[in-house]
Amino acid sequence: MKKQSIVEILKKKSQLQSYGLMALALIYLFFVIVPTAKGLLVKLLEVGQLKAMTLKTTEDWRNIEALKKRVAELNQKIDSYEKKLPGEKEIPAILEYLSAAAKELDLKLTEIKPVEQTKEQDQVGAFYYKAPILLSAESPYHNLGRFINKLENADRFMKISNIKILANPNSPGIHYVQLTVVTYVMK
Repeated sequence: MKKQSIVEILKKKSQLQSYGLMALALIYLFFVIVPTAKGLLVKLLEVGQLKAMTLKTTEDWRNIEALKKRVAELNQKIDSYEKKLPGEKEIPAILEYLSAAAKELDLKLTEIKPVEQTKEQDQVGAFYYKAPILLSAESPYHNLGRFINKLENADRFMKISNIKILANPNSPGIHYVQLTVVTYVMK
């Protein structure tokens, strides 16, 4: 009986040692390997994100010259639009331009005056507003056409509206003309 009990004792001791090793292995697994693996996965994700950001940055640097060129083109457009859209202080210069253009094309201006508007009428955009200018003149028909063409092809945005042409009973080749030149002015 003692022999069996020694064998049983050795079996139980062996089983206990096995259970102890399994317990140590599980403890090692849960407290060392799993946290390390989780940390490794987090780091791998971070590395992937950094790699994607690095590739994007590298691509941006490759395109930096194209981007600089695009910025220069946009700045040129802004300058061009600023020239076409005068500031409020430039209205006298616009009146002088209209007067000079009329004189150059043999239009006899009888009246040139900015039209007063209410705030609601002149509000067009956030940065600009309408500035209508009433012109009254005496002119041959073809000179009027050249004058309108010159204004519509000017460097500034101008629109012709409300054209009225009346016959001159005293001079059939000369007409009485009234029109509104609408320009847009930066606020």
